[in-house]
Amino acid sequence: ITVRVEAERNLREVRDNLEELVRQRTKEIEASRQELIKSEAYFHSLTENSPAGIFRCDTDGNCTYVNERWEYITGMKQEEALGRGWEKSFHQEDKERFFAEWNRAVNQGLPFDSEYRFLLPDGKTVWISVRGNPEIDADGKLIGYVRIIMDITQRKTAEENLRLSQARLMHAEKLSALGKLTGSIAHEFNNPIYGLRNIVEQTREEEGLDEEIKSLLALAVRECDRMAGLVRKLQGFYKPSDEIRTGVDVHHLLDDIEALVRKKLTVKGLELVKSYTPDLPKIHAVEDQIRQVLLNLAGNA
Repeated sequence: ITVRVEAERNLREVRDNLEELVRQRTKEIEASRQELIKSEAYFHSLTENSPAGIFRCDTDGNCTYVNERWEYITGMKQEEALGRGWEKSFHQEDKERFFAEWNRAVNQGLPFDSEYRFLLPDGKTVWISVRGNPEIDADGKLIGYVRIIMDITQRKTAEENLRLSQARLMHAEKLSALGKLTGSIAHEFNNPIYGLRNIVEQTREEEGLDEEIKSLLALAVRECDRMAGLVRKLQGFYKPSDEIRTGVDVHHLLDDIEALVRKKLTVKGLELVKSYTPDLPKIHAVEDQIRQVLLNLAGNA
């Protein structure tokens, strides 16, 4: 009997210990569950109030989560982005470059940082900064990527405007330098041209000249006038404009260009045939820019 009593007492102690262990473990599990709930709530609050778009995917590129900001930037809902649906957000011209960088980062388990264009459902294009970091599990295994996107369209627009302004400034500086050079050359040319013209005019007034000589002298006067006109046109071509749009007579502009390139085209064995639309109205444009375009076209013939 004593042995049995002792065994029952030991059994009760074991049972009590087990029950205590179960209670403690249950409390720990409940505490962990509450912490997990808090963590998930914190994560949800953090991502949904983030000023950046957040995108989460597995190693195969299948989207598993996007936040509201990502939806706003891309114009796509989460259900549209899940799986491989997010690929439709990329601009067609940037998609190949993105996947090349993405695959390289995944294969090497490295972060990546680049800029791409997204095409919104309404057809509008926006510039996006994309930063991706690998997601590693407790065992150190790569399980996916978290990507952060920011809309940088305003910055890109400002950069492009700055680039255009710098290009216009460089163009104006080149024209200014060429204008000074051609002005100096024109001055050196005009003096002997007008001096020669005066001599020819005086010679034409002499008595006793036969008609053939008079005809040749008249031709010489016209050639002097043509040379002076070419010098004036040359000066006009390299005079920087104030970039103000005005009414431009395209026919007059083409006549000026034809006078400048006629010799070059003749040497190349080309014939320039002018066929103008009658009564063509003036166009609203910056004259020196249109002039330069037409001159480039004629020069590349």
